[in-house]
Amino acid sequence: MGTAIRRTGRNPLNSRHSTGQPAALGARHCSDLGAYEAVVQGEFSGGRDRTPSGRRSDLLPSQRFRTVSGDLMPLALYTFGMFTVPADSAANDGFRELNDPIFEMVDQSKGLIARSGYASDPGPNSWGPEVYPRFYRETGDGWSPATLSLWTDMEALFSFTYFGLHAVALKRGREWFQQPRWPPLVMWWHSDPGYPTWAEGVLRHEHLHDHGASPTAFDFKQPYDETGKSTKLDKSRLNKIRAAGI
Repeated sequence: MGTAIRRTGRNPLNSRHSTGQPAALGARHCSDLGAYEAVVQGEFSGGRDRTPSGRRSDLLPSQRFRTVSGDLMPLALYTFGMFTVPADSAANDGFRELNDPIFEMVDQSKGLIARSGYASDPGPNSWGPEVYPRFYRETGDGWSPATLSLWTDMEALFSFTYFGLHAVALKRGREWFQQPRWPPLVMWWHSDPGYPTWAEGVLRHEHLHDHGASPTAFDFKQPYDETGKSTKLDKSRLNKIRAAGI
């Protein structure tokens, strides 16, 4: 399995290249044991996190599976893309112009629980060594956009992804990114304490590519709920989220 680990650089979507090997799926990937529970309890002060307690209860799913500790099970998201040309090329200026505003918007999103930062960038802490899936190919600058985050539910994530400024960036994606031969994103329900790691995101991303959607790794086309059952997005909840502007 080919992977890549970040070296240096400044872009909140990037990871730098080296050699690495993620652990096998099924292992516990807890870069900070108990950190997620601390987030829920409002005790975590570092990085980009907040508690769900301040969210409007009417905009949360009415029935959600809970972890053993009683917390709502968060939805993990890993995304990966490859630029057509080296990242610093002028052809990517439009991407860079949208980058910071989009991160400001995601940080304000009610659906976001927490997101990983990057080891060499200011901001949130990185959730473990930053690795890439085997689809990564060096283009001369050592990195490509990748993200790792935790969300309250699929509808909140879908709304942020496909509406607003992020949707504008997606529509312009062909200006900057290669046509992917891999899934652009992967989701899974994160039941462990602590945060998911970049290595786990890579493994689940490759698992989705190799085996298709399952409770282990899925996308919006074929999602699964927290109990492992096939499900669909709640359209009424999506409408509420859009109406509330979150």
